[in-house]
Amino acid sequence: MKKIFLAILAVIFTVSGAFASEINLKLGEDINYLFGTLYTRSSLSIGNETLFDESSQDSITGLPGSGVSFSAEMLGSLTPIFKAGFGFGYIATGGTDEFKLIEEYANGQPAFGYVPFYFTLQANPFPDNLSNILSNILSNIFVKGNIGYSLFYISWDDNFQKIFGDPKTKETLDGGLYFDLATGYEFPFGLILQLSYAQIQSSAVYRYEMSGYDDDNNQPWTASARQEFKLSYRKVGVSAGYKFKL
Repeated sequence: MKKIFLAILAVIFTVSGAFASEINLKLGEDINYLFGTLYTRSSLSIGNETLFDESSQDSITGLPGSGVSFSAEMLGSLTPIFKAGFGFGYIATGGTDEFKLIEEYANGQPAFGYVPFYFTLQANPFPDNLSNILSNILSNIFVKGNIGYSLFYISWDDNFQKIFGDPKTKETLDGGLYFDLATGYEFPFGLILQLSYAQIQSSAVYRYEMSGYDDDNNQPWTASARQEFKLSYRKVGVSAGYKFKL
């Protein structure tokens, strides 16, 4: 499914480049929240005896953090009111209490981030069809929506052993649906100001394994844990950028 979606986006990107009349670059500051579920299964065995094998489910709710985002879009006019095109971006998430320790061991990097690729549709609901100042001002207001697929990355991989002191295996790391709703203002000289709300789905599965030898009982021991994250990342952001006409 992911490959099909990315293939569709690649086609949209090619078509957008053919008819694009402008490129918009934006840099933003985000207030973000994290919602999700953590599924954990842990076990410990000594020799042929399993001491415990337990499963748990915990909710993840991150307190507001501060992140940054960047986006680049190619747009072309469909009608005097509507524009369409393709965009991609980078979102560095802000910190949440659940991942503060991990972020410290990751040299202050965000615990995770996203790289969305999306189709965008923009409308100027007040066309400049009147020769007065108010009409000129209103014609620069826009509303827009983005929908696409976001890649997902986790920055703590190389530093995880500093916390747990044991090897781990990343089984899967998947992005998911990305959508964004925004409104803003385009100044005649190219400056863009924008307010937006975005939501991204993602998931990750990790497995941790340790083994050793119990000298007292003269037998080996093994321990393992499997953690599955299902995350919904939501953010409200403000951004500023510039429109380059082609």
